[in-house]
Amino acid sequence: MTALRRMVGEVPKSAYPVLPADVVVRPAVAGDADPLSRLLNQLVRESSFLGPEPDEQGHRPDRLAAHLEQNLSGGRGLILGGFRSRRLVGYVEACRGGFRANAHVLSVQGVGVLAEHQGLGIGQAMLAALLGWARRHEVRRIALSVREDNVRAEALYRRIGFEREGTLRDQSRAAGVFRAEHVMALILKDD
Repeated sequence: MTALRRMVGEVPKSAYPVLPADVVVRPAVAGDADPLSRLLNQLVRESSFLGPEPDEQGHRPDRLAAHLEQNLSGGRGLILGGFRSRRLVGYVEACRGGFRANAHVLSVQGVGVLAEHQGLGIGQAMLAALLGWARRHEVRRIALSVREDNVRAEALYRRIGFEREGTLRDQSRAAGVFRAEHVMALILKDD
């Protein structure tokens, strides 16, 4: 827990889960592209919450490696990996706005934990680490959207401090069914 607290910085104690001893949360690097590709493709097969359907183009390691090196350098964004027994079992991806007017906004692009590793606090630990990164990079607002039927994820976001700001009707479609997404945000106050 000490290593996670150092990475996170000042985050409310309620955001910290008690993690199994074999769980590590750290930023993904280019060398993680292959396991990240496998993870993302497995998450798409396991859940309809992540966007692409299983028959759509998969996540390619070469593109992920370039993304990790180019787009996420210099404090612009981050992919955090949740590792259990050195196996990548979860991720959180977020990117900042690209202009002075929105550089204070961090948009969460995706969150996922493999089904067999859910309920252990890995997702919560990754989000707590993301909050710490955001504070160190002068982020004021963290925004995300969650599908209306993903009540477990929305409950996690609320526990950490996210609040619902609105609803986007028919925002996504899974298996031919249109679904609304709730827009949620967390405003990081100045300490």
